[in-house]
Amino acid sequence: MIKNMDFYSWSRQIDLDTYAKECISVHTSYTPFWKKYEKKRNICLGKIDSFDRLIEELPIFPSSFLKKINPIDLIPSLYTQENLLESVSSGTTGKPKSVYWSQEEIDIITKFAAYCLSLQDFPKNEKWIGTETQNKVLKKYLRDLAKELDSQFEGIEVNENIVRAVKKAAESGNIKGMVKAYAPVIEKIMRSIQQDARVYEDATLGLLISGQTLKKRGLNEKIKGILFGGVATSSENIKRLREIFPNSNIGGWYGNHFSGVVMYRPRKDFSTLQYQPPFPLVTITIRKKSNLKEIVDYGERGVVVATRISRYLLLSLELGDEATRVKPIEPFNWDAVADVTRLGKKESKTIEKELYSQYF
Repeated sequence: MIKNMDFYSWSRQIDLDTYAKECISVHTSYTPFWKKYEKKRNICLGKIDSFDRLIEELPIFPSSFLKKINPIDLIPSLYTQENLLESVSSGTTGKPKSVYWSQEEIDIITKFAAYCLSLQDFPKNEKWIGTETQNKVLKKYLRDLAKELDSQFEGIEVNENIVRAVKKAAESGNIKGMVKAYAPVIEKIMRSIQQDARVYEDATLGLLISGQTLKKRGLNEKIKGILFGGVATSSENIKRLREIFPNSNIGGWYGNHFSGVVMYRPRKDFSTLQYQPPFPLVTITIRKKSNLKEIVDYGERGVVVATRISRYLLLSLELGDEATRVKPIEPFNWDAVADVTRLGKKESKTIEKELYSQYF
């Protein structure tokens, strides 16, 4: 576990091959899913002897795989459920999916996010206002992240009725309906900003809906930092947020339910967003649609595959998105991704069918 050091220093103290072999050993010995999978497929993951080979050879599953399996089966029997937190996806792309995170992993992604935000001079010593979700990992992560930046987080509970009403209005393009449905949340956000909150965290859609009301009330310019998440953070939406919150430093994440990928150094004109994974806990590779075993060249677009490698979870998932592969950005020496968009339904279904036929 990293304690009194930054993520950059911690990540460079790891011998990657040793790290990979230790994780493989734990999972092939104690994880119900991998024990059954090796026997059924007559393979031996224990023969993989390097980090690079693990990234190349670990089976890739579609994200829908998480809907079909008990998430506990992915955890080594060495660990109890009581010591883990369940991370549930938002459900914006279908039935919610679950995985478990350990406290050690949450510490890693939190310190990584704090490190990235500090590099881009995100405000410190401020009160944060944000929306609560059903994701227990994200709840803890936001509070811990605020502490890392010498700040404190105040959460606003958003019940499922509000979420459903906003989604329904959004699907029909009913802007007034979205604002009306989100009004109880907007009111609480305004009160907090009128007092002393200066960092605002929400889903991208929530920021856009609330932002218009905040702008009308003259509260938008009080915000010094905004944090957002999700594939909905397109370049177009970021430009809108920049107009609504002109004095804000912007940060955020993508794939946080499974991978904790943090946005780092968006281009000044916001024509693209670049996301950095907390390597080696998470590795992001961009693969060819026609063959997910092949990684695309820098600057090319392809399918996003995230790989979690730890003693608590060993899994490669095709996330249902496509993105551009980006060369390492200083001070990091591992790949980033940019311009993340959802795969078309037809493409996504084709890839999913192919993956299931290969591995089951």
